[in-house]
Amino acid sequence: MDNQVRIDIYSMVALIDPAVPLLAPLLAYRRKRFEPGGKTGYRGREEELLLWQFDVHDRMAVPVGLLPRVMRILTEQAYQVTLTDHRKFKEPFQHDAKFTKSLGAEDRRLVKSVRRDAVGQIEVKNFADMIEKMRLIVSLYPRAHVLIPVGIRKTAWKVRERLFSEEAGWGVHLFAGTWPLKPPRCMVCMFGAMYRCHTEDWQIILLPDPLGAASDRHSEAMATLHGNFNKKIHRVYGFVQPGLRLGRRDRIHLEMLSGEVIYRIGPAPASVRVLWLRTPDCSAIGKDATALEFKRKAYWHSDRRNDYVAAVARAFQGQDATKLRKYGVPFCGGEPALRNTPKSRILVLVASTEQGRELLKRLPGWKLFDAVPGSGNKGAKVARGEGSAGYIVTEARAAKGEMHADIIIRAGGSAGTGCFKAFAPQIGAKEKKRDVFVVDFDDQFDGRAVRDTARRCREYELLGWDDDKGAMGAARARKS
Repeated sequence: MDNQVRIDIYSMVALIDPAVPLLAPLLAYRRKRFEPGGKTGYRGREEELLLWQFDVHDRMAVPVGLLPRVMRILTEQAYQVTLTDHRKFKEPFQHDAKFTKSLGAEDRRLVKSVRRDAVGQIEVKNFADMIEKMRLIVSLYPRAHVLIPVGIRKTAWKVRERLFSEEAGWGVHLFAGTWPLKPPRCMVCMFGAMYRCHTEDWQIILLPDPLGAASDRHSEAMATLHGNFNKKIHRVYGFVQPGLRLGRRDRIHLEMLSGEVIYRIGPAPASVRVLWLRTPDCSAIGKDATALEFKRKAYWHSDRRNDYVAAVARAFQGQDATKLRKYGVPFCGGEPALRNTPKSRILVLVASTEQGRELLKRLPGWKLFDAVPGSGNKGAKVARGEGSAGYIVTEARAAKGEMHADIIIRAGGSAGTGCFKAFAPQIGAKEKKRDVFVVDFDDQFDGRAVRDTARRCREYELLGWDDDKGAMGAARARKS
């Protein structure tokens, strides 16, 4: 069947058979390079960087760190996946059972995560906490040789000095220009030195700065270490700060090197997905209109656009399966994959009180919250969805952190992400891990509206959200 996929894991690569074209744009990003030429002496050139390639049998070869992302996409698109892990972690990877028994409850949770996943990110509070967790991993595998690549020489000296443990019986060496014939227990080196590294000498790779390692040059050095089709197995762990907000490029590059977060010290953040809906054709606005006049005519008081926004809000409120499928909402077991369904918290985000009042006429029973003095609701707290059909919030009010919702319908039209500066959705103890949806509108009726849409699309990408208009939209178009 066309929806059946087999994935085999060998060393640091997952092979997908047959190749799934849907994945191609989702495992790639664009970067800009500058080269001599042009009127000013230099010119920019955009190129697409692929994070996958074909092997000799036309299977898609994907870094094992991206496998959780691949599995999530294939499952969502109703593929039946058969996963087989051919890796065998032999003698150097045998853990110390006595050491594990001597640990506390929190350290045992870390050990469990490390033993379960060969590649992953580990959250740390600060540099000292990172060093303690490094020591724990080194002590957990007493027969493994550990390599710690860094990008800055000062960091190399600092890691080497803090990680050294005389009482533990193992030292930490600093790379001095040539690789030793007999590898030491731990070695700290620069990324540039890894091109001449002997792959078979190391079993565990620890990344104190995985985000710095995600640069093009450093990731190439990591690829040289274990090779795309090399049979050598490594355990790779990166240490990150909790609540790290990355753009799509940095996030996917970070996952390629060190996988997803396997150990957290705080609540897990909920992922955010942007769904783009094409608005009905509206009349173009004259070029002589000022910025405020344009917003009022194109967005705030456009009857046709406001009617469509209200219809979308009612569709999410009533869980209209037909319309939600049309909007691109994924379904699981015949139900929309929305947080807290069927009582999802719905918020309509507007640019001004003017626009909010226009939508309030079309959404009876909803409540409007703004930041205008004397409006009667400035001091009131935005409800979290209980006891009301939904609520409309201005961007100024949302910027203060009062945006508790599972579905955000952004109706303002203008660019800017200031309203999302305090927006950090998390997965509660009783909530299933599902995405928060931001529904935006693809306005194409006017040149300025097109530019506003393009800017919002770029801003969502910088926030690290899954943008339905970008790579996901291209993937769906290719599948259809």
